[in-house]
Amino acid sequence: MNTTEMPVVCRRCGRVLLDPRSVALGLGPGCATGLRPADLDTLAAAAARATAQLPLDFAGDEG
Repeated sequence: MNTTEMPVVCRRCGRVLLDPRSVALGLGPGCATGLRPADLDTLAAAAARATAQLPLDFAGDEG
């Protein structure tokens, strides 16, 4: 996490999120397991759409 940015917190419990997947969803792993599967799918799809245009660097792809 960049120290100049505000920490991302879980939308349900308010704890600081550190895991990149949790940050992307806005929910910690414990809170995400409480979601209905359809709601989790909707949230994951929205996160994917929101980040689709971001450039990605993969380890081992140097060259």
